Amino acid sequence: MDDLNAKMGVSDGHGGWKLRVFHRKGKGKKSARYLIKCGCCDAKVEIFYDEQGLEINKVCASKEEWRQVLRHLLE
Repeated sequence: MDDLNAKMGVSDGHGGWKLRVFHRKGKGKKSARYLIKCGCCDAKVEIFYDEQGLEINKVCASKEEWRQVLRHLLE
């Protein structure tokens, strides 16, 4: 994700809006996080991560568990 979009209302070229993505590196007690916001409103998803797993909108699971669930959606 080298090209993170932070602007609202940017077309994705497919009739929708580009997601707005913000990244925070982990430091001290703060975990590393991706904050993903809708391209047209303030709806958001927070993804905290470390070596053990992911927490997506307060649901914690291993990376392998998330991979199994999300793989079907992305194929």
